[in-house]
Amino acid sequence: MSLWVIYSLAAAILIVAGVFATVRGLRRPRRFTFASALGTGTPTTPEEAGVTGRAVTFALADGSQTPGFIVEGRRADGPCLVAQHGFGSSRYRCFVWLQPFLPHVSSLVFFDQRGHGESSSKHCHGGVTEVDDLLGVLDQLPGELLQHGLVLYGRSMGAGSALGAGARLSQSPRKDAALRAVIAEGPYAKWDQPLYRIFRRNRWPSWPVIPLAGLAMRVVQPSLLRFDRLRDAAQLACPLLVLHGDNDDTCPLALGQAIAGAAPDGTLVVFPEGQHFGLAEHDPLRYGEALADFFGKLRE
Repeated sequence: MSLWVIYSLAAAILIVAGVFATVRGLRRPRRFTFASALGTGTPTTPEEAGVTGRAVTFALADGSQTPGFIVEGRRADGPCLVAQHGFGSSRYRCFVWLQPFLPHVSSLVFFDQRGHGESSSKHCHGGVTEVDDLLGVLDQLPGELLQHGLVLYGRSMGAGSALGAGARLSQSPRKDAALRAVIAEGPYAKWDQPLYRIFRRNRWPSWPVIPLAGLAMRVVQPSLLRFDRLRDAAQLACPLLVLHGDNDDTCPLALGQAIAGAAPDGTLVVFPEGQHFGLAEHDPLRYGEALADFFGKLRE
């Protein structure tokens, strides 16, 4: 066997292994569980986070179960904020960032997205079926939580789920809860855009692994063809706030600018030196002012 054949076989094996690892990683992210929270000092209950709330369980679109929390806000006449964590995170991490929202909302709801945390659903669907999950969770909320309206918030992949659900609600409004706004932190437009940045950051060859992984994902999950957050933003019938760091090495600022620009009523707040996560921790003053301005306009 010639060296050329050996090299070709070795390259083919490496490519196949890379595609398999990429698809598996997307479908089965590492879970941030109760043990993970304990190990990182992350709050696991509302009491540990210094807020009042209760644990709940929701049914997802496929009938699987997922745990969540309902936390009390500080504004009795404020909307209910339903939040979506990012890829590889869980409901416990939501305790870390909820404080800036408390003065503006009557309640906050968050839960483990499918394939994350302690959800019984085995696979993550990249923010596609997660839109159906989010809409289903809204149907399971007590009516009194939604009496002052609804705001959807999400981070990264969760931002896409919030945008997708917001677009659906804009086309078919709920009778029991008006969608007041969508807030997207570090969003992206197409499902594979963060992959290219992650591969580049880790110095992995993106070609042909990502294109081939995309083909494989379309076989196992054809619904990814519907993933288009620019279209979703354009369909919103409510204000959109996009929060984005200009040093985001996973979802570049240009993606947030495009999504905010596509919305009929979009606002972009840029955080200098801000990265993909932790904008509230990076610049709490700017983050708090952005939320105060945005929620203030909702009350006008």
